[in-house]
Amino acid sequence: MQTDFNLYKVDMKYIRNLYNIDDKVLSVSPQTGKDNRVFVGIVIICGIHK
Repeated sequence: MQTDFNLYKVDMKYIRNLYNIDDKVLSVSPQTGKDNRVFVGIVIICGIHK
């Protein structure tokens, strides 16, 4: 089994779009000082699918 760890930067516009669909996504509003909020997740690769 090969184990690789990578860090990804997610665009704020993408997070805002997710928030518009699901209000459980945390805010990244720069007006409230949350524009540097870090999101952590796991990417699972199964064959060619992520």
